[in-house]
Amino acid sequence: MFPTSRAEAALRTRDAPAAADGARAALDTALDTGAARCVDLVTTFISRLDGRTERPLVELRKYARERLAA
Repeated sequence: MFPTSRAEAALRTRDAPAAADGARAALDTALDTGAARCVDLVTTFISRLDGRTERPLVELRKYARERLAA
């Protein structure tokens, strides 16, 4: 998934807003297409962000919880 790769690259350069945007796009795409493997990939990436305190990443985790609960 290209958006997940973008999110990972942004995270490596410490660009939290871009990482959050890429992960959100990847999550939305995966959920909208129903591709279970893609959902697993994105949720694994997002779960690795649990210790991060940057606001965009905190908001991303909240958004992901809400989308996955629906």
